[in-house]
Amino acid sequence: MELLDSCINVTIPRTALRCTNQVFKSNFTEYEVLITFHTYKYRIFKRYSQFHQLRNALRTHPNSDEYWPQLPKFPEKKLLGKKHHLCIESRKRVLEEWISSSLNFPQTLQSLGEFLEIPENFRLLFLDRGKSATCKLSPTELCVANFIKRVDQSEHKRLKAIEKFEREFFNQKQEISMPVATILLMKLMPLCGVEVIGSKALDILYKLTSSTTFRYYQTIIDAMMKISMDVLRDMKLNLHLNRAFQGDSAELAWQICGKIKEQLGDSHLLNYILNDDRKAIIAFENWNENTFQPQISPRSASDNTSSSWKKLNTDGYPGNLELSYKKSGNFIEAKCEMEINASLDTIIDIITEPHLRKKWDTFVSDYEIVEKINEKQSIILMGFVSDRNEVVDLSLIRTITLEPGHAILTYGSIEHPKAPPRPTHKRVKCSESKYDIYTIQAPKQRAATDSTDEPASPENKINDEEDIIEKCKLVYTTTLAIDITRFLCSEMIEETQYIKNAWKNLKKLAESDEDMGPVLMQRSKQNIIFGALLKKSGSAKNIQEETITLYE
Repeated sequence: MELLDSCINVTIPRTALRCTNQVFKSNFTEYEVLITFHTYKYRIFKRYSQFHQLRNALRTHPNSDEYWPQLPKFPEKKLLGKKHHLCIESRKRVLEEWISSSLNFPQTLQSLGEFLEIPENFRLLFLDRGKSATCKLSPTELCVANFIKRVDQSEHKRLKAIEKFEREFFNQKQEISMPVATILLMKLMPLCGVEVIGSKALDILYKLTSSTTFRYYQTIIDAMMKISMDVLRDMKLNLHLNRAFQGDSAELAWQICGKIKEQLGDSHLLNYILNDDRKAIIAFENWNENTFQPQISPRSASDNTSSSWKKLNTDGYPGNLELSYKKSGNFIEAKCEMEINASLDTIIDIITEPHLRKKWDTFVSDYEIVEKINEKQSIILMGFVSDRNEVVDLSLIRTITLEPGHAILTYGSIEHPKAPPRPTHKRVKCSESKYDIYTIQAPKQRAATDSTDEPASPENKINDEEDIIEKCKLVYTTTLAIDITRFLCSEMIEETQYIKNAWKNLKKLAESDEDMGPVLMQRSKQNIIFGALLKKSGSAKNIQEETITLYE
């Protein structure tokens, strides 16, 4: 498929002789009709008799006198010589001219749309904009057309297509028509029920129906209410309400369900849209009772009295991983909690030592201690590659506070002469980030026995080692400006996925001496981008040497 500015273009590139399947076989001419309509290019096959039926429909139209005299003469029926190649070629040329001319008149479009088999979703746009063969797409319509073209490509490109549509569409100031809104929703709403991209698709749908983010939201809502209930069911809002999708899609689903219920005024229809999922229905009805408010651990309750923390789905992740966030003005506060079967010192080393940090932190591309001020404080230069392929860095001061069974690591932006802005990086600043690590299970030694001084057996030695395992709780909190988070990831769902994978790697690294080969391979993909960007920016460093330094 290809995108053209012309609304619709019809040609007849070739013909072919066919044979009927009836008992008394006969030959007939089949015309291949090539239709290009916005993002779609497709072919249909018609016989002359079908063209003639279309001709009769247009001729008998109540307003045919307004356009019929302006149409070319329709090729007449023939009894003799109709299968001769010269006759077929002449008829093909005249039919193409005739049907192309017919497209110039609004009165003919209903019949032509059916004859040309224009997809139902696009027929509204065809009827609305197909007044001439050279009509142009408005910027808003072009965004929709490009979105439909991109999102039908391979699965792994869908998320990028959705993100690109979001950036392009919401920058447009022109009104969206009802037909275009219908086309957009028919493609977008089923994506809300697709794993991985469902949360992002639902986020865009919410923005389209919200007065604070889209001026013409009422057009979208009106179009949504005219779409089949089965399409609304395909959004799988019940799964979003049940938190089967990652991110904060549960709240978005609740908001959208509220808009639908307000328009329908019938709770039974809403139950049908929710696929009669009793759990989801109860969740929607009881939402205002804070059914889904995250549970705050006793230790953090005093520091997080706000009920606005939203817990993200971390099912299946080890260490009782909890990830939550809340918005405060132009800032996002994030909090991660995990239990790790490792000593306090081990976890501190994994967070602070550059070569270990780069093994688990999926954001970091380089991590350097540029100056050690004292035993507690150091100046850190940290770089990372965002999902927009931008190389950014932070100049930070790190402070380590140690107490028995407890450690606090804080990072905050600072300007320092030994960490000046680099021409190859974009310097950003952040508010304070804190790693709070405390022991929740102290080391335990097997009690002494009445045994003699005989050496311990291998089995007893293993049991003794198991007895001294230490367990710690790691709580990470950070506050970032929303515009800075966009340097990390353009979408919250991607960022939280990176964080969850990073913490899973951290736990694995802390609890075992296993080789982190898979993690290094994952990071090497980003390092290729990092190296290419350094090379493009004219850095004097050798890219190959830089790669070895960053990930050895």
